[in-house]
Amino acid sequence: MNKTEVNGSKGLYQRFFKRFFDIVIASVGLIVLSPLFLILWIWLSIANKGAGAFFVQERPGMERRYRRLCLKLVYFSAQYFS
Repeated sequence: MNKTEVNGSKGLYQRFFKRFFDIVIASVGLIVLSPLFLILWIWLSIANKGAGAFFVQERPGMERRYRRLCLKLVYFSAQYFS
């Protein structure tokens, strides 16, 4: 076991490559899945009679609270609540 494995630090090249790879994969995934998200948004807006397909969720973080935009994947109907 060498010194870098003990303290967990990675080289600049490894950190840069990982960050670059994460950004590229996330961007490609977002571009590929965006038509599906659009179809889901339209379908849920119609099915819920305009109730909205997105909501804002506030989450605790390490140093601060942050908000994120979430997609509702629930069909609202009165028969399920009675």
